Parts: sequence; structure tokens; C-alpha cells
Amino acid sequence: MKASSIVKIGDLTGETWILRAWDEDISQAIYAELDTPLYHGDLIIT
Repeated sequence: MKASSIVKIGDLTGETWILRAWDEDISQAIYAELDTPLYHGDLIIT
């Protein structure tokens, strides 16, 4: 279940990936871009 985002990325340096709280496999991680919404429980990988 996707909840309302609580924050968006406003500045980004380097390579950052996000694994959504509801995803189970690291292969499902997405590349973070500006304005990418973050949800409670997301894992940020830098």
C-alpha cells in the first residue's frame, strides 16, 4: 500500500538509490532523482 509522500528530494549529489518499503528485493531499487517522493519505511542507499 502506498501512502502519501512525506518528503521529496530537493538536492542530490552522487549516486543515490531508493528501495521502497513495500519492495522485497534490492533489484527493485530505483535511482533517485530530484523531486523523487520518499515514503515512511523507504531505504535510502548512497
